[in-house]
Amino acid sequence: MLAVARYAIGRSLARLHRLSFVRDPVLLQGREGRWHWPWAINGLLLTALLFVLLSIGVIVFEDVAVRQNWVRGGFPQNVFPLDPAQPITYLDVLIASLPFLIAPLIALPLAHGVSWRRAFSYGGGFRWGQFWRAALALLLLALLALALGYALEPQQYRFPARPPGHLFWIGLAMVVIFVQSLGEEVMFRGYLLRAWGAVLPFRLPVTGAVIALFVTGHLWNEDLQRDLLVNVFYFVAGEIIAYAVLFRTQNLAASAGLHWMNNVLALVTPTVPGQPTVLALAIYTDPVYMAGGSRLLDPLTHATGIVGVTLLLTMFFWRRSPFYLTPAADPAPSMDDAEPQTARD
Repeated sequence: MLAVARYAIGRSLARLHRLSFVRDPVLLQGREGRWHWPWAINGLLLTALLFVLLSIGVIVFEDVAVRQNWVRGGFPQNVFPLDPAQPITYLDVLIASLPFLIAPLIALPLAHGVSWRRAFSYGGGFRWGQFWRAALALLLLALLALALGYALEPQQYRFPARPPGHLFWIGLAMVVIFVQSLGEEVMFRGYLLRAWGAVLPFRLPVTGAVIALFVTGHLWNEDLQRDLLVNVFYFVAGEIIAYAVLFRTQNLAASAGLHWMNNVLALVTPTVPGQPTVLALAIYTDPVYMAGGSRLLDPLTHATGIVGVTLLLTMFFWRRSPFYLTPAADPAPSMDDAEPQTARD
Protein backbone atom coordinates (compact mmCIF):
# COMPACT_ATOMS: atom_id res chain seq x y z
CA MET A 1 0.00 0.00 0.00
CA LEU A 2 2.85 2.33 0.89
CA ALA A 3 4.54 1.56 -2.45
CA VAL A 4 1.34 2.42 -4.31
CA ALA A 5 1.06 5.70 -2.45
CA ARG A 6 4.69 6.56 -3.20
CA TYR A 7 4.15 5.72 -6.87
CA ALA A 8 1.03 7.89 -7.06
CA ILE A 9 2.77 10.81 -5.33
CA GLY A 10 5.82 10.43 -7.55
CA ARG A 11 3.72 10.50 -10.72
CA SER A 12 1.76 13.51 -9.47
CA LEU A 13 4.95 15.43 -8.70
CA ALA A 14 6.42 14.53 -12.08
CA ARG A 15 3.29 15.73 -13.84
CA LEU A 16 3.27 18.93 -11.78
CA HIS A 17 6.90 19.54 -12.73
CA ARG A 18 6.15 18.92 -16.41
CA LEU A 19 3.18 21.28 -16.43
CA SER A 20 5.19 23.96 -14.64
CA PHE A 21 8.62 23.82 -16.26
CA VAL A 22 8.35 21.96 -19.59
CA ARG A 23 7.23 23.89 -22.63
CA ASP A 24 3.64 23.04 -23.45
CA PRO A 25 2.97 21.80 -27.03
CA VAL A 26 -0.51 23.36 -27.13
CA LEU A 27 0.69 26.79 -26.04
CA LEU A 28 3.57 26.58 -28.49
CA GLN A 29 1.03 26.56 -31.30
CA GLY A 30 0.52 30.23 -30.52
CA ARG A 31 3.99 30.87 -31.97
CA GLU A 32 2.83 32.12 -35.31
CA GLY A 33 2.67 35.57 -36.76
CA ARG A 34 4.15 38.21 -34.43
CA TRP A 35 4.31 36.42 -31.11
CA HIS A 36 7.58 37.60 -29.47
CA TRP A 37 7.76 39.64 -26.25
CA PRO A 38 7.50 43.10 -27.87
CA TRP A 39 4.43 42.05 -29.83
CA ALA A 40 2.82 40.42 -26.81
CA ILE A 41 3.24 43.69 -24.92
CA ASN A 42 2.08 45.78 -27.88
CA GLY A 43 -0.94 43.52 -28.35
CA LEU A 44 -1.83 43.81 -24.68
CA LEU A 45 -1.59 47.60 -24.80
CA LEU A 46 -3.65 47.77 -27.99
CA THR A 47 -6.29 45.48 -26.49
CA ALA A 48 -6.43 47.59 -23.33
CA LEU A 49 -6.74 50.81 -25.34
CA LEU A 50 -9.53 49.43 -27.51
CA PHE A 51 -11.28 48.06 -24.44
CA VAL A 52 -11.19 51.46 -22.72
CA LEU A 53 -12.42 53.30 -25.82
CA LEU A 54 -15.29 50.88 -26.32
CA SER A 55 -16.13 51.05 -22.61
CA ILE A 56 -16.34 54.85 -22.83
CA GLY A 57 -18.99 54.30 -25.50
CA VAL A 58 -20.93 52.15 -23.02
CA ILE A 59 -20.73 54.90 -20.39
CA VAL A 60 -21.94 57.49 -22.89
CA PHE A 61 -24.86 55.25 -23.89
CA GLU A 62 -25.89 54.72 -20.26
CA ASP A 63 -25.64 58.44 -19.52
CA VAL A 64 -27.85 59.27 -22.50
CA ALA A 65 -30.33 56.54 -21.53
CA VAL A 66 -30.65 57.92 -18.00
CA ARG A 67 -31.00 61.55 -19.16
CA GLN A 68 -33.61 60.59 -21.75
CA ASN A 69 -35.53 58.52 -19.17
CA TRP A 70 -35.11 55.34 -21.23
CA VAL A 71 -34.48 53.59 -17.91
CA ARG A 72 -36.09 54.33 -14.54
CA GLY A 73 -33.77 55.05 -11.62
CA GLY A 74 -30.59 54.11 -13.47
CA PHE A 75 -29.35 50.74 -14.64
CA PRO A 76 -29.41 47.85 -12.13
CA GLN A 77 -26.01 47.08 -10.60
CA ASN A 78 -26.49 43.38 -9.82
CA VAL A 79 -24.65 40.47 -11.43
CA PHE A 80 -26.88 40.23 -14.52
CA PRO A 81 -28.87 43.48 -14.73
CA LEU A 82 -31.57 42.17 -17.09
CA ASP A 83 -35.09 43.37 -16.39
CA PRO A 84 -38.04 42.54 -18.69
CA ALA A 85 -39.85 45.59 -17.31
CA GLN A 86 -37.06 47.70 -18.78
CA PRO A 87 -36.00 46.16 -22.12
CA ILE A 88 -33.22 48.73 -22.49
CA THR A 89 -31.29 46.73 -19.86
CA TYR A 90 -30.89 43.93 -22.40
CA LEU A 91 -29.29 46.32 -24.87
CA ASP A 92 -27.08 47.72 -22.11
CA VAL A 93 -25.70 44.28 -21.15
CA LEU A 94 -25.14 43.47 -24.82
CA ILE A 95 -23.24 46.71 -25.48
CA ALA A 96 -21.24 46.36 -22.24
CA SER A 97 -20.13 42.87 -23.35
CA LEU A 98 -18.80 43.94 -26.73
CA PRO A 99 -15.47 45.44 -25.52
CA PHE A 100 -14.42 41.98 -24.26
CA LEU A 101 -15.22 40.44 -27.63
CA ILE A 102 -14.19 43.13 -30.12
CA ALA A 103 -10.90 44.36 -28.61
CA PRO A 104 -8.99 41.04 -28.85
CA LEU A 105 -10.47 40.23 -32.27
CA ILE A 106 -8.99 43.49 -33.58
CA ALA A 107 -5.67 43.06 -31.75
CA LEU A 108 -4.96 39.61 -33.17
CA PRO A 109 -4.61 40.71 -36.82
CA LEU A 110 -3.24 44.21 -36.12
CA ALA A 111 -0.68 43.42 -33.41
CA HIS A 112 -0.01 39.73 -33.95
CA GLY A 113 -0.53 39.26 -37.68
CA VAL A 114 -2.89 36.29 -37.37
CA SER A 115 -6.56 35.83 -38.20
CA TRP A 116 -9.15 36.87 -35.63
CA ARG A 117 -10.40 33.27 -35.87
CA ARG A 118 -7.37 32.20 -33.82
CA ALA A 119 -9.19 33.53 -30.77
CA PHE A 120 -11.57 30.56 -31.04
CA SER A 121 -9.18 27.65 -31.51
CA TYR A 122 -5.61 26.57 -32.11
CA GLY A 123 -6.72 25.12 -35.45
CA GLY A 124 -10.02 24.68 -37.27
CA GLY A 125 -13.20 26.55 -36.48
CA PHE A 126 -15.39 26.89 -33.42
CA ARG A 127 -16.74 23.40 -32.59
CA TRP A 128 -20.45 23.93 -31.97
CA GLY A 129 -20.94 20.24 -31.14
CA GLN A 130 -18.50 20.60 -28.23
CA PHE A 131 -20.24 23.78 -27.13
CA TRP A 132 -23.62 22.06 -26.87
CA ARG A 133 -22.27 18.89 -25.26
CA ALA A 134 -20.58 20.88 -22.51
CA ALA A 135 -23.61 23.14 -21.97
CA LEU A 136 -26.07 20.23 -21.85
CA ALA A 137 -23.84 18.25 -19.48
CA LEU A 138 -23.85 21.13 -17.00
CA LEU A 139 -27.61 21.60 -17.48
CA LEU A 140 -28.23 17.92 -16.73
CA LEU A 141 -26.18 18.09 -13.53
CA ALA A 142 -28.02 21.26 -12.48
CA LEU A 143 -31.43 19.62 -13.03
CA LEU A 144 -30.37 16.57 -11.02
CA ALA A 145 -29.17 18.85 -8.22
CA LEU A 146 -32.45 20.78 -8.35
CA ALA A 147 -34.51 17.60 -8.15
CA LEU A 148 -32.44 16.22 -5.27
CA GLY A 149 -32.47 19.52 -3.42
CA TYR A 150 -36.22 19.86 -3.75
CA ALA A 151 -36.70 16.28 -2.51
CA LEU A 152 -34.63 17.05 0.60
CA GLU A 153 -35.71 20.65 1.28
CA PRO A 154 -38.96 21.44 -0.53
CA GLN A 155 -39.69 24.29 1.88
CA GLN A 156 -36.60 26.17 0.66
CA TYR A 157 -37.79 26.38 -2.96
CA ARG A 158 -40.12 28.83 -4.64
CA PHE A 159 -41.49 28.54 -8.17
CA PRO A 160 -42.84 32.00 -9.05
CA ALA A 161 -45.87 32.16 -11.33
CA ARG A 162 -44.82 33.69 -14.63
CA PRO A 163 -46.90 34.86 -17.62
CA PRO A 164 -46.41 32.98 -20.93
CA GLY A 165 -44.48 35.93 -22.35
CA HIS A 166 -41.82 35.39 -19.67
CA LEU A 167 -40.23 32.66 -21.80
CA PHE A 168 -39.53 35.22 -24.52
CA TRP A 169 -37.53 37.33 -22.08
CA ILE A 170 -35.62 34.27 -20.89
CA GLY A 171 -34.83 33.35 -24.50
CA LEU A 172 -33.64 36.88 -25.23
CA ALA A 173 -31.54 36.80 -22.05
CA MET A 174 -29.92 33.57 -23.22
CA VAL A 175 -28.84 35.31 -26.43
CA VAL A 176 -27.45 38.33 -24.56
CA ILE A 177 -25.68 36.10 -22.04
CA PHE A 178 -24.16 34.14 -24.92
CA VAL A 179 -22.48 37.33 -26.19
CA GLN A 180 -21.45 38.29 -22.64
CA SER A 181 -19.91 34.91 -21.79
CA LEU A 182 -18.30 34.48 -25.22
CA GLY A 183 -16.70 37.91 -24.89
CA GLU A 184 -15.05 36.94 -21.62
CA GLU A 185 -13.96 33.62 -23.13
CA VAL A 186 -12.33 35.34 -26.11
CA MET A 187 -10.60 37.95 -23.95
CA PHE A 188 -9.15 35.60 -21.35
CA ARG A 189 -8.87 32.11 -22.86
CA GLY A 190 -8.83 33.01 -26.53
CA TYR A 191 -6.48 36.00 -26.41
CA LEU A 192 -4.53 36.43 -23.15
CA LEU A 193 -3.75 32.72 -22.81
CA ARG A 194 -2.77 32.48 -26.46
CA ALA A 195 -0.60 35.62 -26.62
CA TRP A 196 1.23 35.08 -23.33
CA GLY A 197 1.27 31.31 -23.62
CA ALA A 198 3.31 31.74 -26.80
CA VAL A 199 6.09 33.71 -25.11
CA LEU A 200 5.85 31.81 -21.80
CA PRO A 201 4.70 28.33 -22.89
CA PHE A 202 4.42 26.81 -19.41
CA ARG A 203 0.91 25.60 -18.74
CA LEU A 204 0.45 26.01 -14.99
CA PRO A 205 2.08 29.44 -14.50
CA VAL A 206 0.37 31.07 -17.48
CA THR A 207 -3.01 29.45 -16.84
CA GLY A 208 -2.79 30.30 -13.13
CA ALA A 209 -2.07 33.95 -13.92
CA VAL A 210 -5.01 34.23 -16.33
CA ILE A 211 -7.34 32.50 -13.84
CA ALA A 212 -6.19 34.88 -11.08
CA LEU A 213 -6.89 37.89 -13.32
CA PHE A 214 -10.33 36.58 -14.30
CA VAL A 215 -11.36 35.71 -10.74
CA THR A 216 -10.12 39.07 -9.44
CA GLY A 217 -12.44 40.83 -11.86
CA HIS A 218 -15.40 39.06 -10.24
CA LEU A 219 -14.49 39.51 -6.57
CA TRP A 220 -16.84 42.47 -6.13
CA ASN A 221 -19.88 40.62 -7.46
CA GLU A 222 -22.57 40.56 -4.81
CA ASP A 223 -23.20 36.82 -5.08
CA LEU A 224 -19.48 36.03 -4.74
CA GLN A 225 -19.08 38.36 -1.77
CA ARG A 226 -21.80 36.60 0.24
CA ASP A 227 -19.50 33.66 1.12
CA LEU A 228 -16.24 34.75 -0.47
CA LEU A 229 -13.84 31.89 0.34
CA VAL A 230 -16.29 29.15 -0.59
CA ASN A 231 -17.41 30.86 -3.77
CA VAL A 232 -13.87 31.68 -4.89
CA PHE A 233 -12.79 28.08 -4.25
CA TYR A 234 -15.53 26.67 -6.48
CA PHE A 235 -15.07 29.48 -8.98
CA VAL A 236 -11.42 28.44 -9.37
CA ALA A 237 -12.45 24.77 -9.56
CA GLY A 238 -14.79 25.64 -12.42
CA GLU A 239 -12.01 27.53 -14.17
CA ILE A 240 -9.67 24.55 -13.84
CA ILE A 241 -12.29 22.33 -15.50
CA ALA A 242 -12.74 24.91 -18.28
CA TYR A 243 -8.99 24.99 -18.96
CA ALA A 244 -8.80 21.20 -18.82
CA VAL A 245 -11.34 20.91 -21.65
CA LEU A 246 -9.69 23.79 -23.53
CA PHE A 247 -6.31 22.06 -23.57
CA ARG A 248 -7.97 18.72 -24.38
CA THR A 249 -9.92 20.02 -27.38
CA GLN A 250 -7.62 22.95 -28.30
CA ASN A 251 -10.86 24.81 -28.95
CA LEU A 252 -12.83 27.47 -27.08
CA ALA A 253 -16.20 25.81 -27.70
CA ALA A 254 -16.52 23.50 -24.67
CA SER A 255 -15.36 26.07 -22.12
CA ALA A 256 -17.67 28.64 -23.74
CA GLY A 257 -20.58 26.19 -23.42
CA LEU A 258 -19.84 25.71 -19.72
CA HIS A 259 -19.54 29.46 -19.15
CA TRP A 260 -22.77 30.25 -20.99
CA MET A 261 -24.82 27.57 -19.26
CA ASN A 262 -23.44 28.51 -15.84
CA ASN A 263 -24.59 32.10 -16.35
CA VAL A 264 -27.99 31.04 -17.72
CA LEU A 265 -28.54 28.83 -14.66
CA ALA A 266 -27.67 31.73 -12.36
CA LEU A 267 -30.50 33.66 -14.04
CA VAL A 268 -33.23 31.00 -14.06
CA THR A 269 -32.35 28.98 -10.92
CA PRO A 270 -30.58 31.34 -8.50
CA THR A 271 -29.27 29.67 -5.35
CA VAL A 272 -27.10 32.37 -3.75
CA PRO A 273 -28.09 35.77 -2.33
CA GLY A 274 -27.07 38.44 -4.82
CA GLN A 275 -28.07 36.48 -7.89
CA PRO A 276 -30.98 38.15 -9.73
CA THR A 277 -34.45 36.65 -9.36
CA VAL A 278 -36.47 38.71 -11.85
CA LEU A 279 -36.17 36.01 -14.54
CA ALA A 280 -36.00 33.02 -12.20
CA LEU A 281 -38.17 29.94 -12.65
CA ALA A 282 -36.99 28.31 -9.41
CA ILE A 283 -35.49 30.15 -6.43
CA TYR A 284 -33.60 28.42 -3.61
CA THR A 285 -33.39 30.24 -0.30
CA ASP A 286 -30.34 29.00 1.58
CA PRO A 287 -31.13 28.78 5.32
CA VAL A 288 -27.46 29.08 6.27
CA TYR A 289 -27.05 32.34 4.35
CA MET A 290 -30.37 33.67 5.58
CA ALA A 291 -29.09 33.17 9.12
CA GLY A 292 -25.90 35.06 8.26
CA GLY A 293 -23.70 31.97 8.30
CA SER A 294 -21.10 30.50 5.98
CA ARG A 295 -20.75 27.11 4.28
CA LEU A 296 -16.96 27.13 4.51
CA LEU A 297 -16.88 24.33 7.11
CA ASP A 298 -20.04 22.53 5.97
CA PRO A 299 -19.11 18.93 4.97
CA LEU A 300 -22.25 18.47 2.85
CA THR A 301 -21.43 21.50 0.71
CA HIS A 302 -17.97 20.18 -0.12
CA ALA A 303 -19.15 16.59 -0.56
CA THR A 304 -21.74 17.65 -3.13
CA GLY A 305 -19.18 19.93 -4.76
CA ILE A 306 -16.68 17.06 -5.13
CA VAL A 307 -19.39 14.77 -6.50
CA GLY A 308 -20.49 17.43 -9.00
CA VAL A 309 -16.93 18.03 -10.24
CA THR A 310 -16.30 14.28 -10.51
CA LEU A 311 -19.49 13.68 -12.47
CA LEU A 312 -18.81 16.56 -14.83
CA LEU A 313 -15.28 15.35 -15.57
CA THR A 314 -16.57 11.82 -16.06
CA MET A 315 -19.13 13.07 -18.57
CA PHE A 316 -16.36 14.77 -20.55
CA PHE A 317 -13.59 12.17 -20.32
CA TRP A 318 -15.41 8.81 -20.28
CA ARG A 319 -15.50 7.44 -23.81
CA ARG A 320 -19.00 6.00 -23.51
CA SER A 321 -20.51 9.23 -22.27
CA PRO A 322 -22.84 11.04 -24.69
CA PHE A 323 -21.06 14.22 -23.58
CA TYR A 324 -17.57 12.87 -24.31
CA LEU A 325 -15.15 15.48 -25.62
CA THR A 326 -12.84 13.99 -28.22
CA PRO A 327 -9.24 15.14 -27.67
CA ALA A 328 -7.61 17.09 -30.46
CA ALA A 329 -4.70 15.55 -32.31
CA ASP A 330 -1.34 16.01 -30.62
CA PRO A 331 0.37 19.16 -31.89
CA ALA A 332 3.22 18.58 -34.31
CA PRO A 333 6.58 18.82 -32.52
CA SER A 334 8.28 22.18 -33.00
CA MET A 335 11.90 22.00 -34.06
CA ASP A 336 13.38 22.76 -30.66
CA ASP A 337 10.36 24.56 -30.63
CA ALA A 338 12.17 26.31 -33.34
CA GLU A 339 10.50 29.48 -34.32
CA PRO A 340 8.65 29.20 -37.61
CA GLN A 341 9.71 31.58 -40.36
CA THR A 342 6.42 33.46 -40.05
CA ALA A 343 7.39 34.33 -36.49
CA ARG A 344 10.55 36.20 -37.43
CA ASP A 345 9.37 39.76 -37.78
